[in-house]
Amino acid sequence: MSGSEVLMNSSQVSVIGMGQMGRAISGRLHGQGWKVNAFNRTWRDEYSELEFQVSDDLKVIQGSTVLILSLFDEHSIKSLLFNENEICEYLSDGSIIIDTTTHNPNFAKFLSEMMANRNIAYLDAPVSGGPIKAQHGKLAMMVGGLESTYRKQLDLLNSIGNHVYYLGNAGSGQAAKLVNQILVGISQLATAEAMTFATHLNLDLGNLIKVIRQSAGDSEVFRRSAPQMAKRKYSHEFQTHLIAKDLREIATVAEEQDLDLPLTKLSLLRLGEHEKGELSTMDAASIRELYLNTKQASGEKD
Repeated sequence: MSGSEVLMNSSQVSVIGMGQMGRAISGRLHGQGWKVNAFNRTWRDEYSELEFQVSDDLKVIQGSTVLILSLFDEHSIKSLLFNENEICEYLSDGSIIIDTTTHNPNFAKFLSEMMANRNIAYLDAPVSGGPIKAQHGKLAMMVGGLESTYRKQLDLLNSIGNHVYYLGNAGSGQAAKLVNQILVGISQLATAEAMTFATHLNLDLGNLIKVIRQSAGDSEVFRRSAPQMAKRKYSHEFQTHLIAKDLREIATVAEEQDLDLPLTKLSLLRLGEHEKGELSTMDAASIRELYLNTKQASGEKD
């Protein structure tokens, strides 16, 4: 099916955004028996091979009772919801938007109010875990919005994540996700520095990883990143530019709150620097290469 061909059947769930997470969530829901249609601004031939319908025509969402947003940032949402107002016109009264995009909690509150004026419910529901966990429904979901709306959507949310948490009013899910991303960003740098230190001390990295996994320094970031750093072979799962984007959002919120977060600033500085290189779309574990390049530039040997 080409991007311009649209089946005008009534769908129960539509997903906006076919990045890694949007595609994984769509596939998961389809596999769980949900009727799924998806929209992406640009058409790719590979979409034809998917088991659910994808189109670059917004008409594909018509008839949906639930719209899931899986976009890059606040700007992406604004360009779809406010520059192309027809997206809301395709949604009937009583429809629900579940927003898995990570952005400013205040923007989530704004969206909730805007959608309420259109008689459309809104949940901010950012996720953590990455595309592979999304494929298997093993994401953590942090949900903000009306509790009654949350409870009505529990079956759908539980199809996406196996750890679904209700945090409170609109914006609460986003706030929790940003807290998580502080830990992710700092842990990413901590893992890179630990691996750099270990290499300098001539430790066998494979054995070291086994030790740390049984020690107090263990973390999910370490478990994901350290093996990649040891082999210097990186996946595309937790892309550098995505984590850097989230840290910039945290910096904005911290400034609004007049908070000084020095370790977060350092993480953003380093990951932001790394983001400018050719490994921007590689897993953030590739920050290890920045340490190696800095070392080599200074004339030291690895």
